[in-house]
Amino acid sequence: MRNLAHSFASVVAALVVATTFGCKDQAPPEADVPPSVRRELEGAALAVLASKEDWSARAEFRIRKDGDDWLVTAWRVENPSAKGDSRYVPWGARTMVLDRNYRVTSYRSGPK
Repeated sequence: MRNLAHSFASVVAALVVATTFGCKDQAPPEADVPPSVRRELEGAALAVLASKEDWSARAEFRIRKDGDDWLVTAWRVENPSAKGDSRYVPWGARTMVLDRNYRVTSYRSGPK
């Protein structure tokens, strides 16, 4: 019984260590986007969004790199005073794929 309690304590200690060091905060994928690149991507995405949607003035963008392309997701802000994802409506997302020359090659509904 004593060995079982010791084994259990070892497993719990290992889980605590793994959780502490394995769940470190990671920067969002868009943290590495230089400001000049961000402006170009958002400008190109906004132009396409404005030609297709009536809510482009309320859009916020999230950007991430995907190989040679950029994925720019426009989120429709419906609750500007809210914090986090509650600012947006789930159906109010459009994702555009932009190439390295900031040309939109794909436009689709949804965040992915």
